[in-house]
This record gives sequence, structure tokens and C-alpha cells, in this order.
Amino acid sequence: MKHTVMTILTAITFFNGSIAQAAEFDPSTKAQAVQQGLQIVEKASFDEVLIGDLDALTEVNHIYIAELNTADLSIDKPSSTRTIAKDWELDQQEIQGLQALYIKTVSKKLALKGNFNIVDRPTENSLNIYASLVHLDPIAPRDNFESRGFQERYFTQGSGEMTVSFKVDYQGETVLLAIDEITAGNNWIENKQFNNKHNARTVFSRLAGRLGKQLDLI
Repeated sequence: MKHTVMTILTAITFFNGSIAQAAEFDPSTKAQAVQQGLQIVEKASFDEVLIGDLDALTEVNHIYIAELNTADLSIDKPSSTRTIAKDWELDQQEIQGLQALYIKTVSKKLALKGNFNIVDRPTENSLNIYASLVHLDPIAPRDNFESRGFQERYFTQGSGEMTVSFKVDYQGETVLLAIDEITAGNNWIENKQFNNKHNARTVFSRLAGRLGKQLDLI
């Protein structure tokens, strides 16, 4: 449901958040993973998870977290936009900011909960975590002058949905594939950069916790 309040100077628009749908890997990715010995896990922490042999991970004490990959990112334009909004795109500065936020948040979560050393490059015995930001489904237009009308403000239930996939390697073998579409916040907020960054940080922290539990690391 959408409620719009108009004043002389400001347009304030309210959008309900939507419920995230389950994400899954494409059939060829799953088939290849199964051939490599990974097994699909039912009732997992993620929308879809394939796991290999985790026995050797009891010896892990170093974790390498790769930069968040955004090469294949797709972004939906909010369907209920009534403004001058252009297609939703992230510029290079925003991508770098998101990547830095991801590294900082996931490193902190895993180091704190699992007592691991975070290393800045893969080593012979490090657990290597590779993540890709696959899809963004924002609720409101970007918070900038090009995408919103003059003094136009948005209040939304969360910031939208994010889909993130993970590939975890250990000693040259893939031990986990996971993908999840997750809601970025459920509280009503003013949809602006500061609040959206907070919601993204919360998403990364939740995903890191799920990853740690799925790997029996925390």
C-alpha cells in the first residue's frame, strides 16, 4: 500500500517494503557443483546452499575475504516511482564504498565470533570467501538531485532487497556455494544514503553470521 502526503514545499512518499523471494543458482551451476562432490542442503540458513566436505575446516584459523564482486550486478528500477528518476545505477565511488563496507563488516563479524585471523591475501591454509552482489531491488529512487524532485523525500519500510552469492574455497577445493535474497531492513525509515548504508551493513553482518554457522565456524 502507498500513501502520499503533499505539502507546499515537500512531497513525502511512503512505500511498503516487499517480502524477499527465495534465490537459487542456475541449473548448470548446481549440476557442476554436484559433480564436484557438493550436496544440496535442505532447510539451510540461505535460500540455497551446496556443501562439500567440512571436516578439514576444524584446522582453519585464517580467513581471506575477497573484495565484493559487482561485475554482474543488476538493479531494478523502483516500479512505483513517480519522479524524474533515471535508471538505478551505482557509480564507481558508491561501488567502492559498498565493497569497503562489506569487507569491514564481514571481517569484524567472523573475527569476533569465530576468533579467526583475517588475512589480506589467500594463503596455503586460509579459508577463502568470495562473494558477488548479484541483484539489488531498491524501493525508492536514488538519493541524489538527478533522481528525485526538488525537496522530495521518501519514507520506506526498509531499503529493498539484495541478492548475494558466496563461494568458499579451502586448499583448492570448493566447500560451499550459497545464495540468498535478503530484505535490507524492515523498519520504516527516511530513505536516504545514511539509512540505506546502515541497512546494507546489517545485511552483510547477517549474511556473515549465516555463513559462519553454515560452515560450523561460529
